[in-house]
Amino acid sequence: MGNCKGKGETFEWKGDKTTLDLIVMNKNKIGTKKLNFKLFFMKNDKEGTIYADLALPINANALYALKKMYFVKPGYYKVDVMDENDKLLTTSFVTIMDRIE
Repeated sequence: MGNCKGKGETFEWKGDKTTLDLIVMNKNKIGTKKLNFKLFFMKNDKEGTIYADLALPINANALYALKKMYFVKPGYYKVDVMDENDKLLTTSFVTIMDRIE
């Protein structure tokens, strides 16, 4: 599993909430029975506050896992994905932009 490069992806705010499907993939197998997702609301690339801490049980032989996340306000977010032992597997950034009228 490689880390995402750059600022990540930008999505448009849909109003009440924005839903994104986060996909964790590996060329071989993920190799863990659970993925932990830590979502941070970021002030900048280095500073943020915890927004959500979620777990997803998976088959250790899976090539990918899918986790639906709900964002209730626009902003800049960091997602850390860890294995069942809290070892960091990957990090990415997500920006939810205000709707342009």
